[in-house]
Amino acid sequence: MNFFKLFFILFVTLILCGEDELKSPYRFIKAKTGLTLREQADTESESLGNIPEGKIVKVLEILETDVNIKGRISKWAKVIYSYKEGYVVNSFLEDDLEDEKEVVLKKEDIIGKWKGEWHWGKKYTNIQFKKNSFKAELFAGGDESAYTGFTRIGTWKLSPEKNPTEVCLNTKDDNVCFFLYNKKLVVNMNHSYKEKKNHFLENYDYDILSGLIKEK
Repeated sequence: MNFFKLFFILFVTLILCGEDELKSPYRFIKAKTGLTLREQADTESESLGNIPEGKIVKVLEILETDVNIKGRISKWAKVIYSYKEGYVVNSFLEDDLEDEKEVVLKKEDIIGKWKGEWHWGKKYTNIQFKKNSFKAELFAGGDESAYTGFTRIGTWKLSPEKNPTEVCLNTKDDNVCFFLYNKKLVVNMNHSYKEKKNHFLENYDYDILSGLIKEK
């Protein structure tokens, strides 16, 4: 093998490795009944809980082991969710749900209270949308003896102006956009989390706010 051919192979390898490093490790849960987080890469392994659809996990590793779920062949993914490490079926993870935005939004679709998963005492993570402003109460973290939350306030608008499919929240520090997926507010990862740290994180900054359900 001559020098130029060897250099070319090394050059391509470095490019491909760089691309892999730039890819986001975060994935959406796409399973209507949620996805079981298991202690080991085994369908009989102990469950660590159910991750609701629309939530986001951080992928640590894709294993070579195949799993057959009702005729669906996939691999196991080692993930972290709410600072728990475990295994889920990789075929129920999606890079992005943006292509599946449901409907053109109106303000009345958004105005109201949207509830999240985490809670401290009787108070749950939520975003309350008024005419042009919002108040978000997020779970900061804690244990059985002491739970804490924090509040973020700002303005919101529908985007784009014509045929809007997203609701974008703005504060003095940053912004985040959501769209509707299966009647849940799901975060737009491409818009919100690439350029800078976003402050709509909760649970010791382990969880990205996503998958909120509107209260009736």
